[in-house]
Amino acid sequence: LTMAWTAHKTKEAVEEHFEAEAEVDAKVARLAELVRNAGHFCCFTGAGVSTSAGIPDFRGPEGVWTLKAQGRVSTAPSTRVEEAWPTLTHMSLVGLQNAGVMKYLITQNCDGLHRKSGILQDRISELHGNCSVEECESCGMQYMRDFPCYRIGRGHDHFTGRYCNLCNGRLLEWTIDFGQSLPELQLKRAYHNSKKSDVMLALGSSLTVSPACDMPRNVGRKQDGHLVICNLQNTPLDELSDFVIHARTDQVMGKLMAQLGLPIPSWRLRRRVVFTSTFDEKTRTCEFHVAGLDADNDKIPASVFSRVEVLCINPDLRGVGEPTQLAEEPYIFKGVVASGVVAVKLHFMQYYKEHSLVLFHDLARPRAVHNLSYFPYDEEWCHEDTVSPNIDHLFFSVKGIEGYPEWSCYTNSAECYPPCCWPAMFAAQSKGVNCLFILGGATRIANNHIGVFNLDYHKWVSSSTGPNSPSCPYAAVTRWGHSVTVLPEAGANLGWIFGGWDGSSQYNSVHVFNAENGEVVEVETKMNPPHRGCHTAVAWRGKLVVFGGSICRGGPYQFYADSYLFDPTNKTWTELKCTGEIPSGRAQHAAVLLPDGHSMLVLGGFDGTKLLNELYICDLDTCQWRALPAPPKGILPEGKVPLKDFRVPAARCSAMLFGNQVVVHSALGAWILQEDWTWRKVPGAPGLLCHAVCKYGRKMLMFGGTYEQHDANLLHVLSL
Repeated sequence: LTMAWTAHKTKEAVEEHFEAEAEVDAKVARLAELVRNAGHFCCFTGAGVSTSAGIPDFRGPEGVWTLKAQGRVSTAPSTRVEEAWPTLTHMSLVGLQNAGVMKYLITQNCDGLHRKSGILQDRISELHGNCSVEECESCGMQYMRDFPCYRIGRGHDHFTGRYCNLCNGRLLEWTIDFGQSLPELQLKRAYHNSKKSDVMLALGSSLTVSPACDMPRNVGRKQDGHLVICNLQNTPLDELSDFVIHARTDQVMGKLMAQLGLPIPSWRLRRRVVFTSTFDEKTRTCEFHVAGLDADNDKIPASVFSRVEVLCINPDLRGVGEPTQLAEEPYIFKGVVASGVVAVKLHFMQYYKEHSLVLFHDLARPRAVHNLSYFPYDEEWCHEDTVSPNIDHLFFSVKGIEGYPEWSCYTNSAECYPPCCWPAMFAAQSKGVNCLFILGGATRIANNHIGVFNLDYHKWVSSSTGPNSPSCPYAAVTRWGHSVTVLPEAGANLGWIFGGWDGSSQYNSVHVFNAENGEVVEVETKMNPPHRGCHTAVAWRGKLVVFGGSICRGGPYQFYADSYLFDPTNKTWTELKCTGEIPSGRAQHAAVLLPDGHSMLVLGGFDGTKLLNELYICDLDTCQWRALPAPPKGILPEGKVPLKDFRVPAARCSAMLFGNQVVVHSALGAWILQEDWTWRKVPGAPGLLCHAVCKYGRKMLMFGGTYEQHDANLLHVLSL
């Protein structure tokens, strides 16, 4: 069945018009005034609101029906519906809804982007259906799918080949062909709201398809009604409108939101996950169900997983055995468990690169609902109840069970990893598993252990006491006080190791640790900086920037204030000739690259006689240093300390960048340095010293060091 007969018949009808910027601004100002004074403002959308998402329209110059009528084939790039992102227009409409300005949305689109963007189910009529929804022809039950629902045959039979979970009726693709009746409830609500509407904005529609176009027509005909049309082509309803804006919908909606003083929300993919369970404490048997639900309606099941893994957990929160693979719906796990807790790894469809996510469930709870949001720009998950641009709002606990604090701690068994100070670590994937690699460190002597922690299931995997250890395939270098840095441009699974001590000597060599195969390879470098340890290293534009550190060769310690740049492409070091307010020589400090991409912030440290409560910034583009006001007392350690043992009490501090804010940890606790340079305390921080830190998603991981005057083998996790 071809719809080419619905294409515009004349060149004039197909022609698109673009008004001057000043004219658009003037009309948007008029529109904003109408919206402010509206009693019941509604919007009406067509295919034109999705073209900037890569989905073609129907009657534009390159529209689907236009091309068919002209016997042409599109050569323009397009996006699959399931991979399309909501546009600025979609998100502006969400902003109007959330502010209470837009009362209702009527759409002819079946791409599902309005629902995906965040328009609530009871605020929209999808008159022509939704290609991501199936409906039972017997009982009317709907199912939301995270994939397009294609009919298995041609013609008007919309059967998808699947059946209803409630009544076993046939499931139909929920879209409308020409000549078929519109969904009764959707049509009824659309007529009701258009009847109440005194201002309607029609966006990106030719307004030629009935009965959908009756809604804006009725508003335009009202004595007290105001119809405004935004479309590049002329429409049959132009004469009924107050005025027409010939401009792209994204341009108009961006200007309208600015006129109204309303923010355009960032898009997030919302997912609702429900766990249900029964658990017999005597027999330790359980039945555990995992399901998805529509984000706005608990009565609508949602297929959002590609597969699910379930892992039994010991009372000490270490995984037992291998996870059970659940490959298809319904996702049901039955069996005997070691404790009342299971770890659940959710694998999503990954249309937006949404990575897998691990949640924990207490089987004693019959039902638990997780409202999740995925931010595709950051490729991060968080609980919807804590969505905030400020990271001092909690991300859900690593353990995922209500009542646990934001700080979590994991202990090692003796066979996994010994206590140590001054290790280095980084997070990377190894054979498809997200792991934390802990390299080297020291107790009484330096060692070449590598600890591996499975970040997916919070399980210590193994350790190595040497390159030939049968317990683990990993090799290492004998170091402590070294640094390991990931240079994304060189490979996300590579950790670049520099410097450090082995108890008798300091080093200035570079090694590369490959997380995929466990190999450590020394890099032949040129123009190396002096030997050192307890320095800082940050990644900057594919290169490594090293600042500070210390060295001792049979005499007093020497503390560096120099900076070096390492280029992994030519394996060459370059000393940065810095000027300005250069900080004094120091070690055990922290450094982090700020969001502007060229400013390195240096915090605290030890200069051989005293702890430094100082902040400095180096502009790496100009090599210019400047001092900042010192933090308030109680954030960074300060004061004179005699240098008897280089493991100076309270000296070590660490910092990680999350969004536009910096999380700082020291022996005095954890703090957030905010965008306005004010500080906010994070409660519950452990008093670790001489530990290693790294970032994993929205988590700050800290391992090892000393804890209450004892060497520690604890992994602490701060979820942000």
